[in-house]
Amino acid sequence: MTSGKISFRFPGDETHGHTFKEVPADVLEIIHSEIEGGFIVDDGRQWWVAKHGVGENEIAIVAWAEKEGPWGDLFTSWLALLSHVTLEEIVTRDLTLELVKAWDRLTFHFELTKIIGRTSELNEMLNPIVKSLAEVLGAGEVILATETEMGKVNILSSGIEFKLPDDLYENIVKSHKPLSFSDVQGLIGGNEGIFENVSDLIVAPLVSSGGAQGLVGFIKLNEGDYDASDAQLLGSVAEHLGALIEASQIRSTREEQKRLERELSIAADIQSSLLPIRLPIVKDCELSAYLQPARRVGGDFYDIAHLRTGEPIVLLADVSGKGMPAAILTAVVHATFHSEAPYQRDPSQLLAEINRSIYADLDKAQAFVTSAVARIDTDPLGIAYASAGHVEAAIWRKAKSWIEFLPATGLPLGVQRILSCRTKEINLEQGDVFLLYSDGITEAENSDGEIFGAQRLSDIMEAVHLASTETQIQTIVEAVKTFCGSAPIRDDLAMVLVRATLFEEDIQDIVPFVISSEFSEISPFVEWVWEQLSRFASEEKRPGLVDEFTLALSEVVTNQSKHAYWNGKGLIMGSLSLSSNFWQVDLFDRGVEFNPFAGTDFSVNPDDPPLDGYGLRIIQGALDGCNYERLQDGRNHWTLTKRLIGEDSE
Repeated sequence: MTSGKISFRFPGDETHGHTFKEVPADVLEIIHSEIEGGFIVDDGRQWWVAKHGVGENEIAIVAWAEKEGPWGDLFTSWLALLSHVTLEEIVTRDLTLELVKAWDRLTFHFELTKIIGRTSELNEMLNPIVKSLAEVLGAGEVILATETEMGKVNILSSGIEFKLPDDLYENIVKSHKPLSFSDVQGLIGGNEGIFENVSDLIVAPLVSSGGAQGLVGFIKLNEGDYDASDAQLLGSVAEHLGALIEASQIRSTREEQKRLERELSIAADIQSSLLPIRLPIVKDCELSAYLQPARRVGGDFYDIAHLRTGEPIVLLADVSGKGMPAAILTAVVHATFHSEAPYQRDPSQLLAEINRSIYADLDKAQAFVTSAVARIDTDPLGIAYASAGHVEAAIWRKAKSWIEFLPATGLPLGVQRILSCRTKEINLEQGDVFLLYSDGITEAENSDGEIFGAQRLSDIMEAVHLASTETQIQTIVEAVKTFCGSAPIRDDLAMVLVRATLFEEDIQDIVPFVISSEFSEISPFVEWVWEQLSRFASEEKRPGLVDEFTLALSEVVTNQSKHAYWNGKGLIMGSLSLSSNFWQVDLFDRGVEFNPFAGTDFSVNPDDPPLDGYGLRIIQGALDGCNYERLQDGRNHWTLTKRLIGEDSE
């Protein structure tokens, strides 16, 4: 353009550039107005004003000429060409910036992977992650707040120490979505420090399957705003960090569980090693013991020491509480018992000395110990017994066929500094059974919340008293488990059983049992009896008798299940007595009274056979004896007998 000049304003040139400085003021006003195109004559010159694009991409051009000519059309064409080239440059520049941002963010995720690979400790990961993220953003601060096993952690990319206001933290974490500066500005208020010169802020709660565990945010200080891509990056970072922190916490929890498992395993081994390696052999007595902790380690235990005069003295104790604290206290009681027992013949005095020694430890731990001590004497045969708040001991008296329970003779250890306790002397006759047990036996619960109770324990002791002491204990344990059914056994089970040796004529092959009265348990029980008899019968060559006997037994047990226990809930217990002369099974239950033989006519008219009652006829035909009685204590008792002498051996 001859004798003229063109001035430009490019996008982002807020000062209009030095090329506009020669443009008259009135023309500049037009540039900033909505007017464009046409011309203006001023001081003899012709002016053209044109704009192309909108907003940040707008281009403004001003031209003037001293002479008339086709400058308007030329100016318009040239403006269109220049605008096209300029906009292509703008698009290219924006695309390049986005590619650079994408590369930086990809680099951040790569750096995040390397940081995670260098350490498994969460606290060692978070600081480098925050710093790396700040480098990607290129300006401002990155803030991270989360809760770890060490407590709440606040991290700023600049390394400045700060404390995030609790109400701000809670509101962001509970928001479950990203928040802008305007969303949280009211919570920041006049807070100084990192929020003093904030120009923009975006923050989001950490995202994990277990719920938000903290927050992460970007802060701009005195410069610009965050755009949509920054918000997108924040969302991705919140998701990655949330998953990372959750994974770290899960890993830490698993490692802690493994450590505790190792410690519990060691504690269980130590606790097991404190039990007697073998039980003493006592003249005219049989001894058996049992311990099953409800957890890996427990608070119940038994122990045996000897007086200097040789008599064995038995301890059964229950430390309040469970787990490791209770296990530690059992070791204390164990050590004290062994240090005092040789010098204390009187069980009550022994308990008093143990209480004196460990009272301070129990008081500090806010715990107590129930315990029972029994000294076994052989001349004459008997028990010297004292109990510090322990559950009642039980004695089965064979001669009288009844059971008695011995209450505690003093308060638990650890309740009072000076323990007052009494000793009770108990004589034992041949066949009598003395049982110390923990409350885990009698207080075991089934799914209906019903407890096992002393009555069931009494029934079982009566049913199994002729069996070996080890078998008696195992039967009691099986009875508790059968009673509880699907309900877990929540307390330790501990027992020490002493039986005065039986008379020779009382020694038989006794096989005790306890089953549930549920109908589904009958068939497995009958099969079990069949196996017991078959092993015996194969030696005697009488296999046919086994089928007859078990068929009759099946009928009786079915009657117990259907009629005595009409609701299907209860226990059926008893024992098999096996000898070369006879087989006998005794069955006991606490169901309603039911005697199917009462008033029954077993004669059969072939011309008019009965519609029912065949089960009773099977029982009568297969056995040599079948007796039912209702006991005074409210139990049903069946006795089924099969004589073997004189039977065909084939």
